[in-house]
This record gives sequence, C-alpha cells and structure tokens, in this order.
Amino acid sequence: MLTTPEQLATANKANVEAILTLANTAFASAERLAALNLNTARAVLEDGMNNAKALLGAKDLQEVISLQATLAQP
Repeated sequence: MLTTPEQLATANKANVEAILTLANTAFASAERLAALNLNTARAVLEDGMNNAKALLGAKDLQEVISLQATLAQP
C-alpha cells in the first residue's frame, strides 16, 4: 500500500512511462501498417496501369483475348 506522497509519485511516474511506451509502440505499428497499405496500393495501381496499357496496345481481338487470359492468371 502506498503510504507516502513520494511512493505515490513514484508509482504514478512508472504508470505514465508505461502508458507512453505503449502509445509509442501503437503509433509505430500504425505507421508501419500505413506504409504497407500505401506500398500495396501503389503496386496495385501500377499493375493495373501496366495491364491497361497492354490491353490498349493490342493490335487485334485475338491479342486482346490472349492478354486477358494471361492477365487472369494468379
């Protein structure tokens, strides 16, 4: 049990430091997640643009069908 003001202040300081550590960890994790999401979105957009350019550059219907079959592959 805390009986002196010094003990109470020490306990409060330790609690505040623990909360700040948790908050910093949460913000760092959120920052990493946002970076991953941005990189994924950028890659998806780039792939989509490349696929659209390939389809628009097709010379005939057979090439379009061939490209669609190729792009549909995982």
